[in-house]
Amino acid sequence: PPAAPVSVKPGYTPAAAAAPSAPLAQAINMQQQQQSVPPPPGPLGAALDNMHAPIGSMGGGAAGSMAKRVSTTVVKLRGLPFDADKEGIVEFFYGVEGVGAVNPDNILITLTPDGRPSGSAFVEFTSVAEATASLARNKASMGSRYVELFPSSREEATRNVN
Repeated sequence: PPAAPVSVKPGYTPAAAAAPSAPLAQAINMQQQQQSVPPPPGPLGAALDNMHAPIGSMGGGAAGSMAKRVSTTVVKLRGLPFDADKEGIVEFFYGVEGVGAVNPDNILITLTPDGRPSGSAFVEFTSVAEATASLARNKASMGSRYVELFPSSREEATRNVN
């Protein structure tokens, strides 16, 4: 017997036909405008931060073995100096082998509810290979603080926008 027809919701566009990806901050703003429910308010909570173990601390290997499993272009930075800005984050990745110039439009610095920097940020790289190479900066110093890096996603970055 012939296969039953598949019902498709009106307005559906397959992912392959979707428009090219916008810069991280712009994409989050567009996504928020399209949602009927705003993202939850509040700072990055301890629960979210505890969902991630720093690279290399998951046991059984160095950061290199963990980096091989990265399948995202977004990296979360945690432990930034509170005065860190986009230019400082661009400089943080400058000269890392395999990482091109970071576009400041692809950096999202998260804020506390009162509008101050939370010490975390998200960076979207142009490829999975660049994101993987960026992890070489895990636990590198920025000012007097060391910064932890984690593979992340646009979805996590969206959840962390006030």
